[in-house]
Amino acid sequence: CRGCRADAVGVLGEEMGCSQMDLLKACASMARKPEENRPYIAVGSLEGVLVNQHLGEAAYLWIFAKDRTSDFGYHKLVDTRKTPDAGLGKLRWVQLAELLHDCRAVLVSGVGQSPRNVLEESGIQVVEMEGLIEPAINAVYDGQEIRQPKWTRKPCGVACGGNGMGCS
Repeated sequence: CRGCRADAVGVLGEEMGCSQMDLLKACASMARKPEENRPYIAVGSLEGVLVNQHLGEAAYLWIFAKDRTSDFGYHKLVDTRKTPDAGLGKLRWVQLAELLHDCRAVLVSGVGQSPRNVLEESGIQVVEMEGLIEPAINAVYDGQEIRQPKWTRKPCGVACGGNGMGCS
């Protein structure tokens, strides 16, 4: 249809004016949501101590909050959330982004490019790592780099179909 375009600005077949381009650039540089509106961090974990689960294989995500009564940055478990069913393709990741609307980050041991893109476009930082949950959560809250062991996990493939079978 020539009446609309994918970027919702202007009309197909017509040049975009400078004001339209400036508007698109301004919108692209806007913060998605302030961190105050995203107090939690989601974690892919089998037992709640280690980040050790691939996002596509996680049936539940553990939701942690910074314990504001402590000066040491300790965390507390506030919720567990069932992830959307496998087999939905990209819709699964859109539903997951909606489920994690109040999370500033998700920590997982592996993630495909498709879920990473959807979550990051929704303003959720995706951290691929393995190790203890507590220091990783503290690093995210403090805006610091997460220290990783010297060994590295084999990176995920190019695509993650959302079918629960890992990356391909």
